[in-house]
Amino acid sequence: MDDGACLDWPSDVWDDEDTSHRRRAREERMRNAFLQARATYDAKRDTDEWFMDGLSYDALPHTPLDAKTQQRVQMCIEYMYYKQRYAEAFAWSVRLLRRMHVLGPSVVWTNGLPSFATELPQDKTSWSMAHSAVARETLDTALRCVLHFHSSDREDIDCLVAAALDRVQLDPAAYQGVAHDEQKRKECAWTTAPGLAMTLGDVCMRMQYTRCALESYALVMGLRGAQWYVCKAVAQALSRIAESAMKAQNTLLMLAQATSVCALQSCPPSRRTSMAREIVSGQLVGSCQPVLGDPDDTDCGLSEAAMTGILCALRKRGGPALLASRLPTFMDMAQQYLWDTNTPWMACHDESLEKTWSSARAL
Repeated sequence: MDDGACLDWPSDVWDDEDTSHRRRAREERMRNAFLQARATYDAKRDTDEWFMDGLSYDALPHTPLDAKTQQRVQMCIEYMYYKQRYAEAFAWSVRLLRRMHVLGPSVVWTNGLPSFATELPQDKTSWSMAHSAVARETLDTALRCVLHFHSSDREDIDCLVAAALDRVQLDPAAYQGVAHDEQKRKECAWTTAPGLAMTLGDVCMRMQYTRCALESYALVMGLRGAQWYVCKAVAQALSRIAESAMKAQNTLLMLAQATSVCALQSCPPSRRTSMAREIVSGQLVGSCQPVLGDPDDTDCGLSEAAMTGILCALRKRGGPALLASRLPTFMDMAQQYLWDTNTPWMACHDESLEKTWSSARAL
């Protein structure tokens, strides 16, 4: 008879004891590891400027610019910009762009348009850095800094304007395709930088570089449509140029009137009062009297690029002559609106207005 030394215990009893032993051992190891980590941990206090460690403005001309360092410097510039340290961000941007072969040493002006006096390096490494995303974003940030602070150093600003204008301009052979081929216009719209062109136009208007501003705004009009803000800026630029033009003054003035009408038509509700004041006071266009101009005049003082962009957008709205003829009526409506804001705004709900950007990439 069995003495009971070997009992047939259920197998789950043994499994429970083995599992409990392993669990207790694991918990003990985790506790010991935690206590050791807590005893040896050295607290590291990161700051908002952690990416600036090892970087300085004075050392930037001699810092090796690999891809990671370029991104870190760009982060520094963006941080300064959003902290509203515009002068500092501008100085860092100019120094980085010179290292990346984006800016030339000096600028020459021809017919109101800037270009570099000497060609930039075109070897593979220099070209790759100059056309990188970091260079493009840094150039845009530097231009936006100019809009926020006053700088007496026009040489650096002129270099930025020349570099940006070279970036946003299309190849001369592409303009005819943009004017007559919808598919080519779509292709150009996705391979250019309308956002940079808008920033460049704003900077040029502030610096009184009217013709350069017009070139930039015209590109945006041609590729993104007749937006109210762009039309307003183009009307002001055309009016300035028309004041000093003699031969093609009527053509320029007609284009200014047409673009001002486009701006009035597509003006958002929050801007109606200010737009009405500007049109009545003559800030957009000096004269509302009808003028006879030839939009096909190739000798009006504007480049082929600017004329193509402006006319391409205006013809979608009926053409420059038709739009300009509406200005006296719109002037009366603006005056009535200023007297009584309950007066219906411009009767343009039947127009094919482009009140929004064609894509988010334009912003």
